[in-house]
Amino acid sequence: MSIKKDLENRILVLDGAMGTMIQNHSLAEEDFRGSRFKKHPCSLKGNNDLLSITQPKIIKEIHLEYLKAGADIIETNTFSSTSIGMADNQMEDLAYELNYESAKIAREAANFYSEMTPEKKRYVAGSIGPTNKTASMSPDVNDPGFRAITFDDLVKQISNLNKGIYLDEELLNSHPTNFCIGVSGYPEKHIEAPSLESDLHFLKKKVESGADYIVTQMFFDNKKFFEFIELAKKEGIEVPIIPGLKPLSTIKQLNLIPHRFHVDLPEILIKEIIKCKDNSSVRKVGIDWCVEQSRELKKAGVPFLHYYSMGKSDNIKAIAEQVF
Repeated sequence: MSIKKDLENRILVLDGAMGTMIQNHSLAEEDFRGSRFKKHPCSLKGNNDLLSITQPKIIKEIHLEYLKAGADIIETNTFSSTSIGMADNQMEDLAYELNYESAKIAREAANFYSEMTPEKKRYVAGSIGPTNKTASMSPDVNDPGFRAITFDDLVKQISNLNKGIYLDEELLNSHPTNFCIGVSGYPEKHIEAPSLESDLHFLKKKVESGADYIVTQMFFDNKKFFEFIELAKKEGIEVPIIPGLKPLSTIKQLNLIPHRFHVDLPEILIKEIIKCKDNSSVRKVGIDWCVEQSRELKKAGVPFLHYYSMGKSDNIKAIAEQVF
């Protein structure tokens, strides 16, 4: 039975955090190193993903504990198992091995419980956390313009994986991945970009590095999206560009969204929100505005729409029911 079929029949329980369970073992530096990495040049304590190689029994025990407690899905111990995530410990070349070994351990644990109770299958989910380097903030307070990694670097890494290119060139039995790579675009330009033209220049670099599609930052005036599309075409960007839409739902968002996301609100929308006496009225205005935006975009031939729910999906559902 597939997981989709299983979900139609029962609620599946996901396991809990791996890190806190590892902390319960009070592991020291030598435990993280194991025999294989005794002479590694930098500290390894805290590199939890490495334990899939140096302490596989502990990782398997944690998986088994969650399964015993009732978990139907266990996650691999790979939260930081990317070459970028491993760079701090000078272990970039271990990214493939870490993912392979972690998946193997989790699969063995899941199979053990599935065989004990064949009527209740257990599943393994791959865990991919964010990188430990930010592409939009500087780690150096004295140099705000510095970036530890660029968006291009992030896209190139996934693009290379899709081509079967790994940092460790001596890997055996490596296979190309099949990730679809999406990047962000800004119809009203990114906050740090000196101009929209320069922002588009770097957006094209993301596409050249391997991006398959673009999702835009939220906007409230479709004219800005259509202008952005034309400018992107002139720049030579030909991948699909998916508009990002966000319905306003509270009075506070009238000031919060322009401040936080650096987007403009149309004067007509502002006046309608100001007339509202409470958030329920704002929610209705936000839904109506977003419905009209969506319909205009669909009429213009835009094949896909992306909605930013920001934790509240009921208004998105109301919009979708009217648009699709």
